[in-house]
Amino acid sequence: MKTYTIPLLLAAAAAAFGGCKHTQAEDTEKTAFALSDTMLATIQIDTTAIRPVENELRLSGKVSPDLSKVLKLYPIVSGYVKDIKVQLGDYVKKDRYSP
Repeated sequence: MKTYTIPLLLAAAAAAFGGCKHTQAEDTEKTAFALSDTMLATIQIDTTAIRPVENELRLSGKVSPDLSKVLKLYPIVSGYVKDIKVQLGDYVKKDRYSP
């Protein structure tokens, strides 16, 4: 069982960090937006203004994760994390943050 743990952990880490690629072309594609003629005919454009709230809807609920998209990862050895060099959402490249 122990012989499969290390290769499995390395494969999971390679899959997680190997698929993160970020290019300038992706940014320009995401920022480009155009309305079709049908949408343009049905919308109204107005200026912003501070007004009192006319309608208010209060709901109660519970926020929970989608368990089909949650990955449970357990470390091989125990210890404490002293430093994290990236933040959530940062793009990383292979060998960029090696010790």
